[in-house]
Amino acid sequence: MGRAVHAGAALVASDIHATGAVRIETVAVEDTCASADAVRAAEALVVAKFDAVIGFPCRATAQAAALVFARAGRILIATAPIAPPFGLTQAGPTVFRLPVAATSQGQFIGQYLAKKPAAPETRIAIVRDKTHQAIGLAQAVDAGVRAAGRTVATVEMFTGGDKAFGPLVARLKALGITHVALLAYPVEAGLIAAELVTVRPGIEIVLPDFAATDETPLIAGAAASRLRVVLPSGDPLGAAEAGQQLLARLKSHGMIAGGAETLTVASALEAYGDAVRRAGSGEPAAVAAALREAPGPLRYGATPFDARGHRAVRYWAVYRWGDDRRLMEER
Repeated sequence: MGRAVHAGAALVASDIHATGAVRIETVAVEDTCASADAVRAAEALVVAKFDAVIGFPCRATAQAAALVFARAGRILIATAPIAPPFGLTQAGPTVFRLPVAATSQGQFIGQYLAKKPAAPETRIAIVRDKTHQAIGLAQAVDAGVRAAGRTVATVEMFTGGDKAFGPLVARLKALGITHVALLAYPVEAGLIAAELVTVRPGIEIVLPDFAATDETPLIAGAAASRLRVVLPSGDPLGAAEAGQQLLARLKSHGMIAGGAETLTVASALEAYGDAVRRAGSGEPAAVAAALREAPGPLRYGATPFDARGHRAVRYWAVYRWGDDRRLMEER
């Protein structure tokens, strides 16, 4: 899932180098979405004297890492997809937030499912893990369905890391579920899909963009034909043509996962490079001050570093897995 994000960052860093104004070296670090590992990663980056860090996309890790970077006076641009409590923005003058708002993707999935025929045999379910990201998405999916005057038959939960889903699948079968918003990471998404299609061959399963990795269909096997995936489309994050070109370049390399996160990291990196140029150095306090000012012209859309920092993806499309035809696209 991180491959597209890292590749996008490398492309943007290369573009920044080409201007000759700033040279940025990017290094990828894994926080495993666990607070303890996030603290260890943050402390290691401080010791290694990195000037700035972009990422920590999980809410708990962003909060834990923010305190480490604030104490050290290093820049953090956190990309946690669900806005953490306000305390993160108060962690220090060098801590910023630029998360992708999960609500737009969830509402879009809900609208897509609600457009299915409202016949008695059409029943919608939400299946999610217990992460903050999935919780927020599930709430948004439910809101999108309800806004269309429909209801969700059931919301089922599972624990990340599970490898057998017999009881969950049995409940969905007993309820006659025909359409599922499966808010899961690649491994669990593939496993659940494989089990579901065995007992409900005609079921339709809709996945969020963070499940759109090469591993998902490999694990799902024959069930991949029942998968639909939601990806940024049209004008994600307010990005201009350069943003579209970035996504196209990633897709040409077989990397379609995390399109919204990829553009967020790319735009944050470009904003950081622009701030370094305007500050005249990489000194964190000076760069932080430049980040809080109006940025220069950026290719990946407006990059707001305010109290909320949310970036909403304005356009989504649903695709059949492995098929470039869009099933639904709306603003």
